[in-house]
Amino acid sequence: MGTIIVSYMKQDATKRAIHRVRILKGLMGKLEAGIQDKSYCVDLLNQSLAIQKALKSLDAHLLDQHLNSCVKSHMTKGSKSEHLREELLKIYKLSRKNS
Repeated sequence: MGTIIVSYMKQDATKRAIHRVRILKGLMGKLEAGIQDKSYCVDLLNQSLAIQKALKSLDAHLLDQHLNSCVKSHMTKGSKSEHLREELLKIYKLSRKNS
């Protein structure tokens, strides 16, 4: 099943998403450096947990933008909801696997 792109994130939402990705890159770099430097295990775990929290925050932001743009657009245009239902169910199932 192909992806249907209805609209893009608004510029401010895009900036926030990119900002969060850059934060994640920094956190990942610190974790990698900590592993290479043989840092204390608890410090590495704390860094890893911070990355996971930041990823969940990014996921929530992206989902919110999807709901407020693509899904909203589909619903107002009266598009068939089956694709939307399947898409959101797939995202939900993936999120449950990663919990």
